[in-house]
Amino acid sequence: MTSSRDGSDSSSVSSNRRRPARPRSQKPIDEQALYEYALGVLGRGMRTEAELRRLLKRRLAPATLQGRRAASADAVDLDTLSIARDEQGDHACDGSERAARADALIESVMARLRSHQYLSDTRYAAAYASLRREGRRLGARRVAHDLRSKGVPAEIITREVAMAYEGTTEEAQARAFLAKKRVAKPDPGSDRDKARILRMLARAGFSSTVAWKILRSWSAAPDEHMND
Repeated sequence: MTSSRDGSDSSSVSSNRRRPARPRSQKPIDEQALYEYALGVLGRGMRTEAELRRLLKRRLAPATLQGRRAASADAVDLDTLSIARDEQGDHACDGSERAARADALIESVMARLRSHQYLSDTRYAAAYASLRREGRRLGARRVAHDLRSKGVPAEIITREVAMAYEGTTEEAQARAFLAKKRVAKPDPGSDRDKARILRMLARAGFSSTVAWKILRSWSAAPDEHMND
């Protein structure tokens, strides 16, 4: 009886052992699938070409390179991609060829988006500069810096930022920024308050020349309004 119970327990334990999960079969990502993914990304907000390209590469990035725990749910091994199969059908491409085919797929998708006017660094830069000028009252230097960090080409930044800030001066924009932030005029003898305002204006994209000019004007005319 004991041996029977032991045998039963043994079989029960062995049957309850966790079996390794079978890898899920993933539907190969072709150009249309990646294009639809890109449309979804753009539907949630404007992106620069550089930003979108990074997202598409991440979408196609091999999960093994990201680590099992760090891999996102969207990560797909390029060995499962239809573009990453040899024309013969069964042989996986080597790493360099896989990367080249992924890049070609991404560029094809980007070209389709441009042709339908869904993707434009020029339009992005124009909208970004206009919103930052009117909404946050930032200086042109800060806007240009932010656009560079987003991968917008230099010639587009120069042109679109200049157009967005046409009709205003750096000093007028800096005064509008301080008024929006409700910055109080520093006490005449407070070097700490002056330094704080100088740093604030520098972070917002204004030159030290303009910042000092405003501070001196406040000292010369203590009753001057912030937005004069």
